[in-house]
Amino acid sequence: MPPKSRNNENKGLPKRWRFKNGAYRYQVPRGQEAAWDGKREFTLGKTLPEAYQAWSERLSAVENIQTFSELFDRYALEVIPTYESYKTQETKTLAIRRLRRPFGRMNPAAIEPIDVYKYADKITRQHGLTSANRDVETLSHVLSVAVKWGIIKKNQLLGQVKLDQPPARDRLVTDEEIDTALNIPFKSRGVVIAKLHIRLKLMTGLRRKDILQLKLSDIREDGIHVQPSKTKKSSGKRLIIEWDKGGELRAVIDEILRVPPRRIGDSPLFITRDGKSYINAK
Repeated sequence: MPPKSRNNENKGLPKRWRFKNGAYRYQVPRGQEAAWDGKREFTLGKTLPEAYQAWSERLSAVENIQTFSELFDRYALEVIPTYESYKTQETKTLAIRRLRRPFGRMNPAAIEPIDVYKYADKITRQHGLTSANRDVETLSHVLSVAVKWGIIKKNQLLGQVKLDQPPARDRLVTDEEIDTALNIPFKSRGVVIAKLHIRLKLMTGLRRKDILQLKLSDIREDGIHVQPSKTKKSSGKRLIIEWDKGGELRAVIDEILRVPPRRIGDSPLFITRDGKSYINAK
């Protein structure tokens, strides 16, 4: 009797995993329940990064890796959680999920550049050139890590696979478009927050993530103190955006703080109706 086909939402997941009722779950092999709190089905997490992290805390990495599927599992356990950016974790996880289907049963040492070019052509047609480039970049990194782990002797893709790059953006937002956004007549909380975000960005030049991470303690007598996320791990350089003589920047900050609810302690400047940050804690 052939094995039961997996549902679409479970395709590409590690063996014995499934997505059910809004969470990723691991179906525990019979006899191993004691290692999984006595459960036959263990809830790993609501997101893939959370699930892989929980799984890695329970399992030892597979040493005798024979297939890409096993290699992807170990990469997801040991490498993906090390990325500080939650967005990068999601991108890598999605790439692994797509790569698992065509390459899962293949031995990592057997892959050839032609296999990757065929895959990239298919992904480009289905999801676009950017997704194809990200997937191939992830696959190459998986192979480089496999060399480090002693699973294969060399990365067969290095210097052998070169894809076209997506075209760079050829336009910027115009002053007219900014004026249109700032003059939207609606006065809902969401529109007010968006307008204030745009005004603060125009005055400071900060990235969206850095703006949403600003806290009350960053607002000081000499200006706004910022730790840019891009330089946090490299130079560690901090910025001080001084108050302008006309007081416009300070006025925008005051307007942000007047948007309910009330900030308490070292709250972020931009908060939801529940008083929480717009940035995920991870």
